[in-house]
Amino acid sequence: MPVLNSLTQSTKNGLKLITSNLPLSIYSIISITYIYLLGTNYSVIAEVIGISDNLYFIIPLALFTVIFLFVGAAYKKNYHRQLNLICNVVGIAFPLLLLLEVKGIPGLLGYTFLGGISAAMCLPNVISAFLSKTDYNNRGSACGIFTVIVFVVIIALSFIIDSFIALVIALVILKVLGLLASNKIKSIDFSTEELVYIKTNTRTKIAFLVVWIIFNIVDVVVETIVSSGLSNSQIQNTLIESYLIGLVAMVVAGAIMDSYGRKRVMIIAYAYLGLDYAMISIAGSSLYQLTVLDGIAWGILTILLLLILWGDICKPTSRGTWIAASLSIAFSSVILLPIMPSLLKGLPFGLRFEQIFPLTSIFLFVAVVIILSLPETIPDRFLQKKELEDYIQQVKKVSEKYKK
Repeated sequence: MPVLNSLTQSTKNGLKLITSNLPLSIYSIISITYIYLLGTNYSVIAEVIGISDNLYFIIPLALFTVIFLFVGAAYKKNYHRQLNLICNVVGIAFPLLLLLEVKGIPGLLGYTFLGGISAAMCLPNVISAFLSKTDYNNRGSACGIFTVIVFVVIIALSFIIDSFIALVIALVILKVLGLLASNKIKSIDFSTEELVYIKTNTRTKIAFLVVWIIFNIVDVVVETIVSSGLSNSQIQNTLIESYLIGLVAMVVAGAIMDSYGRKRVMIIAYAYLGLDYAMISIAGSSLYQLTVLDGIAWGILTILLLLILWGDICKPTSRGTWIAASLSIAFSSVILLPIMPSLLKGLPFGLRFEQIFPLTSIFLFVAVVIILSLPETIPDRFLQKKELEDYIQQVKKVSEKYKK
């Protein structure tokens, strides 16, 4: 196991990377925050433009978002200034055009189209640029700290955004700041950046996407079940506590993965969720509060399957495509939230909501089986080097102790 000094050093390395590439870090944080705000506040926009059913808005928005994620992934050779300029300009114009409140089909298609461009098209290019600055010594901790900052910004904005106008102002400010930060980013040629990665075939990469899909579906199912069994205040408290636990897990797990590898941590996260839901299914609704501990697995898997993994197993010039696929899965899960209650009620054999926990456990254990067949994404020589460094540190401590 990695010693505390090793984890502390890994965290310092990650923080140093973020601060030494500050314009890129700020722009990446802003870009992810923008798409998150759009994905979680779509109902506000739908109401303003007269869409009675939120699904009629979120489905085309998700479709355009996925399309433009892959369009942006085509810019894979370097950090593309023109692409990011277009995204920022459209991102400033999009919320301002919302003030016109264009209704009907023209408004629906126009707003979802512009929303997809502004939120998604630059993301694969920006995240690829960020990952190109990382290596096996700091990628886990850097991604952990980076994602924590993203959610701190999102949480702070959630206290400010209490109306449609506040949402518009927040989106405009984010893109203005993004425009300023992106202009300060120096040219980045992905082909000349970090070239150490685990060579994997397409089948392996798809397998990692499958386990990510399993987690997202299970997460939505559990959120639906918990929402049906708790009051609104209990739901809010559970979500807040779960997020806070998840943010701590991101930083700690990121440092551990730099020192101890990714695969075992991933297996532990899925196995832990499976055991957690198995316990809830045995005890019934009396243990719903245990779902707050899902934040541990959520924190680990979010940084691992959205960011870290694609830096480990993808050639720098092909990362954008797989980042786009991973982000598409995460954003598409937004569609599942409003329709999941109906899907669960339509299950055969008259299953009650709390009886679905055993089914989710089965899928999580299937994910563990898939992961067991997948490779560790840090080369052995890096892990062995860190183990040797840890051992040397321990020997020095013992030696100093006996000298005294």
